[in-house]
Order: sequence, then C-alpha cells, then structure tokens
Amino acid sequence: MRISTQHTLHEGGACRSDWTVSGTIEIQPNGKTSGAADAKLTPPAGCDFTQSQVQSEAIRLVVTGARAGGVLRLSFAEGGRTPAGSTDLGGLTNTLRFIHPVVKLAPGAQAGHGATKVTRSDGDLGSYTSSTLLRVALQ
Repeated sequence: MRISTQHTLHEGGACRSDWTVSGTIEIQPNGKTSGAADAKLTPPAGCDFTQSQVQSEAIRLVVTGARAGGVLRLSFAEGGRTPAGSTDLGGLTNTLRFIHPVVKLAPGAQAGHGATKVTRSDGDLGSYTSSTLLRVALQ
C-alpha cells in the first residue's frame, strides 16, 4: 500500500509525508478480516517552513475489515509509532481512521486493488489529505 499525505495550514504552507505499507491480513471463512501492517516513511518528509517537531519514521497499523459479496473492505487504526513521541507532519495519523479502501475480490480472484482519498479539517481552518493505493494478493 502507498499513502501520500499533506497537512495544508490555513496561514500558508504545507507539510507532506509519503508512506510505504506492508503487512498481512487473515480472512476468516465468515469474511471477518484482521491483521497488522507497518507503514514506513518514504523520505523526504517535510514542511514549507522551519519547524522543530520530530517526524515519525514508522507507524504500526492494526487492520480490520470484512469480505462479503466479492468485496473486501478494510479499516485501520494506529498501533504505535517510532520514534516514541514523534508526530507525522503530513497527517497520516490524523486521517488513518477515515481510510477505508474497498477492493473487489470475486470468488477465485487472487489479487485486487483499491484507491481512496480522504480530506478532513485540522480543526483550525486547515486540512489533512491522504491518498491511498492498496494492492492485495491472496496466498
């Protein structure tokens, strides 16, 4: 999975971060899906202005979802980050719970992909945006 994020600030400028995500999910016979993945920062990440926050380098993701009617729907939550106490300047952690990719996986299909884009307010007239491309391969 690849995720590109941007935090656009209302007073001007933006911070960006791109992530490469890999992990494993298990799909139960009833369709319930669970797993874990690791998001790793793809350098460079940064802002249009000087700042002193420590950029996260890795974020552990908890994956849940369901497969029904030939469609796999996933959701994500944060399971931790490295270094401890860091922040993601681009805002992945601020959009993560709103990222819900949908992948068509008809019976017998061995692979699929889905894309999603999320934009949400940062609570101060700015916004967080994330664009996600997910590829799934069944084994």
